Formats: sequence, structure tokens, C-alpha cells
Amino acid sequence: AQHGLEIYNGRAPWPHIYYLLRCGLRDEALHYAGNFSTELSGRPEARFFSYLREYVANQRLSPRTRQDILNDWNTHVRQGLAVDASGRPGGDPFKAALYKIIGRCEMSSKTIKSADVSPSVEDYLWLQLCLTQEDVRPDDPLQDRYTLRDMARNMMRFGAQHFGNGGRSPQSYFLVLMLCGEYERAVEYLSYAGGSGGDRPLLVEAVHFAIALASFGVLRVPESPQVADVGMDLLMVGQLDPSPHTLASPGSAPYEVAYLHFAGLVHGYVRQFYRTDPVDSLHYLLTIGLYGAELGPSDDEEDGDAIVSDSGAGSADARQRVGREYTRLALGYLRELLLDSGIAGKLVGEAPSVSVAGGDSGGLGLRSTGIMERLMPLVHIRGGREEFVRRVVRPAARDADRRGRLAEA
Repeated sequence: AQHGLEIYNGRAPWPHIYYLLRCGLRDEALHYAGNFSTELSGRPEARFFSYLREYVANQRLSPRTRQDILNDWNTHVRQGLAVDASGRPGGDPFKAALYKIIGRCEMSSKTIKSADVSPSVEDYLWLQLCLTQEDVRPDDPLQDRYTLRDMARNMMRFGAQHFGNGGRSPQSYFLVLMLCGEYERAVEYLSYAGGSGGDRPLLVEAVHFAIALASFGVLRVPESPQVADVGMDLLMVGQLDPSPHTLASPGSAPYEVAYLHFAGLVHGYVRQFYRTDPVDSLHYLLTIGLYGAELGPSDDEEDGDAIVSDSGAGSADARQRVGREYTRLALGYLRELLLDSGIAGKLVGEAPSVSVAGGDSGGLGLRSTGIMERLMPLVHIRGGREEFVRRVVRPAARDADRRGRLAEA
């Protein structure tokens, strides 16, 4: 052996197989292990190829096969993890990592203490993700149950200071949260990370990640988008009872679920360039429509105040009510943009100027369609100009009038 590696005919097969799996090349790893299996004939590791073949085919081992690999682990692999005086494992760490990944061996310890196997945060996270298993069986021992939620809980217990140079590289902890499926916490963390005294150097990245996640429908948002108006933080945390699908043990405590105030994040970001980049501001605000729904007759905003209907029951009706709330909030932000942009005419459309002195009235009565009106379907306003005027332009004009801004009104 050289530095703990097992060498066969000048080759170190365990790192080779490990890195093929690490690269996602499972079929290539199986092919290489098949060629190598003849060299293991008569050795305790001779059954490894059959373990790997079943793992590649089914992503997990049958109870009988897993018991076989656990026996192999306990008899001739586990002892190789003991470190010597220099801190290096006595056996081949890559062999131990392969057995742990394929057989989920000794789940009470979910790491391989070797800088060769896990030289970076990404390598450590990959090993953790390999050990997670969502399809928990009723007869699985409690100590073997390790889901993505369990992994996320462990990573958050470590906290940002544990990753990325003591927390000084916020992108590292952001990556940890993203790979754990904690998208809401990841975006919220990134929006505040790396700054001091109110400075938010990564806010731009946070907003764009949030928009991307929202477009794929994987970002949880609160049922009431108005929370930002009462001074709530971007992140809301609620508790859910353990789902029967998680096969949690009886009496398990509720688990936390995070919700990101997506609308508040986007609105807080674009308000700073309403006047300098109003068209860009418009495009950002329209992304709130990803959580919106079409308004009904009872949602008339002719008087400026939305009428919220609580009629109906069931999850579909509830989603519609939440969606209408997001649409109303987006329309409110669009009216705010009209008043603060300084180019309301360009946004809503205006009639072309007519040269009276020259007698040219060919353009009289024609009006260009504003960019905001053309994009209204993105916030579920599909009734043409009449609905656009009723829900956006007139309420904005009344608001301007109340503020004494008569020219804009």
C-alpha cells in the first residue's frame, strides 16, 4: 500500500472507481470494476462488483444484499479507517467511502475522515447527498433514516461560520443551503451576507436566484404577500406536522418550513432605480405575477381598494385566493412605479403630438400602446386596455390627485 491506497498490479482501483462515481459516470464505474473484479478473486472484496451492479441498477440495495455488505464492512473495511500517528487512515479511504456510499454503512458516522476523499466543501456535500434516502421503508431502522431534511438540519446546525473560510466566503454557505433544498433560506442569507452597516453587496445575486427559483416553481412564499407592509423579515418560518409519507417515528416533533417574501425582496430591490431605470423596474415587478392569479369581478379596484372574497373551500380555491392577493400586490407596485418613474406616458401609452400649424392631423386620435399595457398578461390582466385602465391607470391617477400631483393625474 502507498499512503493507505491498495495497489494491484501497479493500479489503485478504489480511487478510480470512486472518482468515476463522483463524476456521475456510474456505468463507466461498473465497467471498470468488472474488469478489476478478477484481481479480487479469493479476497473478501470479491463481492464488491455485485454490490456496485445492484446499486447502479436500483440506486439502493435489497435488505439481503445490504446485510452482506454490512458484514463485509464490519469484518475487513471498518478497521481500515483507524488513523495512524500521522493522521492518515490505515486502510484505503476510497474503498471505505465506496462501501459507505453503496451500503450506507455505519450511518451513525456519515463522514470519511480523509482529506483525500473530501478535500473541499463540495466533496463533503456530495458524500452527504449520496447517503440521503427519501424513500424510507417502514422496516428501516431509525438510525438508518437520513433524508434531505435531516441533512439540511445538520448543515444549518453547523452554520455559516463552519463553511467558507470561517464564514468569510458567503457563497460557500449559500451553496450548502441550495444543495440541501433550503432555497428560501439560501436566498435570504445571500441577500444580507457579506455586508455591514446596511450594505448588501450580494443583493443583486439574491434577487436573480430568487427569480430563477420562482420561475421553476420551487420557491415557497407566504400565503399573505402583505407581510412586508407590516415590517416582517424576508424569511418566515412555520411548523408542519410530520407527513405520514416521511415515516417519522411516533411522537416526532413538527419540522420547520421556511417561506421567502419574494414580492418584498423584488420590490425592495427595484425601488432604488424607479427613476433611473423604470423599464427594468417594470420587468422585475412583473415577476411577482409568477405567484398571481386572474382577478374576478369581485376584485374590482375601481375604488382603489381590493375586495377580498373568502367564499369557497378546498385547496384549489385557497390557491386562487392567494394568487389574487399576489396579483393585487403586483398591481399596487405597478401603480407606484407609474407615479415615481417620471415617464408615465411611455409606460401607459400616449397620443402622438400633432402639428396644428401645418394642418397635419393624420395622427389625431391615434395612441401608442405603452410597454406596461403590452405586458399586463404577465400579471394575469388579460382584458385589454379597458381592464388595464380600470385596474392600473385610474387608481394611479386618483392617487396622484390625492397627493396634489395634478399634472401626472
